[in-house]
Amino acid sequence: MTSSQAMNFLVRRTLVMAIFFAAAGSASSQSVWPSKPVRFIVAYPPGGLADALIRQLQQPLTEALAQPIVVDNRSGANGNLAAEATIAAGADGHTFLVAQTAVQSINPSMFRKMSFDPAKSLVHVALLANSQLYLVTRPTLPPTTLKEFVEYAQANPGKLSYGSAGSGSTPHMAGELFK
Repeated sequence: MTSSQAMNFLVRRTLVMAIFFAAAGSASSQSVWPSKPVRFIVAYPPGGLADALIRQLQQPLTEALAQPIVVDNRSGANGNLAAEATIAAGADGHTFLVAQTAVQSINPSMFRKMSFDPAKSLVHVALLANSQLYLVTRPTLPPTTLKEFVEYAQANPGKLSYGSAGSGSTPHMAGELFK
C-alpha cells in the first residue's frame, strides 16, 4: 500500500467514525453533533507522528462535519498532560485525546501519582493508526544484521546508546526491553 493509499484509507476511516458519532449524538439527544468546533488534544509536540496524522485529517473532517477541527498540542509526562486537559473538558463529546496506548498501559506503572485513573476517566473511541518500531544504526557501525548487532553490543558494554520519544514511550520501553 502506498502512502497515498494509506492516507486515503485513514481519511475514509475517520470520516466513517465522524458519521457514527454524528448519528449517535443525534440519536441520544435532539441536538446535532457536532454543535461546536471539535478539539483534538494531541499528546505530543507539533511535527511528530500523531500531530502530522491529525493535521492530515483536519481539513477533510472540517468539511465533512461542517465545524472547525482544532488541534491542541499538549506534550509532556508521556501523554498525561494531554489526558488531563481532555478530562478537564468534561464529557462534552467535542474533545478527543490523540495519544499512544501508554497513557493507559504504561503510565499507571511508571508514575507514582496520576491526577486521574485512565481506566475510569478515558474511553477508547477509535484506533487511528498503527505504527512500526525500527532498529536503525549509523552506517559506520560494523554490524549489518540483528545477530551481529547483539554480538557487537555484548562485546562493547556501555558503548552504545539509543534515542526514543521520551520516558515511558513505546520506543523507550522497546529499547529497554531489547537491552
